[in-house]
Amino acid sequence: MPPKRKKLRWLLPAILVIFIFSSFFIFQGMRPPAGRNAPLAFTVAPGQDFIEIGKALEKEGAARSAFAFSLYSFVSGLRTKFHAGTYVIPADAGAAAIARLFAQGEGIPERTVTVIEGWTLDEIDAYLAEEKVFAKGAFAAAVKKMPVLCPFSENVCSLVVSIPKKSNSLEGYLFPDTYRLYLDARPEDLIEKMLDNFLDKTGSEALARSLETSTHSRHEIITMASVIEAEVPHEADRAIVSGIFWKRIDAGVPLQADSTVNYATGKSARAASLKDLKFNSPYNTYLYPDLPPGPIGNPGISAITAALNPKESPYWFFLSREDGTTVFSKTLDEHAAAKEKFLR
Repeated sequence: MPPKRKKLRWLLPAILVIFIFSSFFIFQGMRPPAGRNAPLAFTVAPGQDFIEIGKALEKEGAARSAFAFSLYSFVSGLRTKFHAGTYVIPADAGAAAIARLFAQGEGIPERTVTVIEGWTLDEIDAYLAEEKVFAKGAFAAAVKKMPVLCPFSENVCSLVVSIPKKSNSLEGYLFPDTYRLYLDARPEDLIEKMLDNFLDKTGSEALARSLETSTHSRHEIITMASVIEAEVPHEADRAIVSGIFWKRIDAGVPLQADSTVNYATGKSARAASLKDLKFNSPYNTYLYPDLPPGPIGNPGISAITAALNPKESPYWFFLSREDGTTVFSKTLDEHAAAKEKFLR
């Protein structure tokens, strides 16, 4: 038998075997990933090519094989029709179904929510209910479950575990900001975003260094920041008020912050009533010296920075006027006169 014919005799079966095995692996790669039994959100970034998308799909467990997805996208011509956006990939979707989903461009609608600096957990919950994001009470209930059951990343759960049990759940750590949410988002999705944001913002170089070198714990700093946030509208005055508060604590003098009384009573009066000042709660800083057990709201960076960087002054008292400006006093008599003048 001629050598060429002999080689051809072995080459054709080899090619056939390779083709069969390749087809088998491609077919397997087209199937949904093993173990994926729930829908998965996936984002196609603007300008992302089909090969990068395939790699991301495989990495996130949305597709079994990046090669199979990329090959199908190329052969079918769908690769040129992909639309940027966020998609819900069904649990039973293989590579072909995913490619068609991206080509249709029907991603998940999103919305934004804005949480204001200083809002309490209950105020955030009321806002979310009013905006029809979640049912009333759903967000607050989910927050209060977190210390018991934390379904988030290791970093976020470490933060949750570090919060003293005497505090009121995650109050103080739900970072105020604007957040994007899918329309089908759960309360836990927003909670995770807020806690991640807290870690990100307080993990900036300057703040992280200040927190590390502070003589106060992170929880004490956030608690102080929440009181400053509630008491002082103008950022320029916050460092001085921080100095007053820390000075009072060092001297064993009660903070006497009306905002802490309001947090205990659930009221929102600018000045607490004489009756409320006697309300027995560890959050009542007229009755109990030192900081309250935990934050009374969720402070922003300005208040946290002020808590970390108190400014020395001769003042021991202050009050906030209706226009938000702060009046400082050195003595109790001066403070009484200021109250008579500006709060009557």
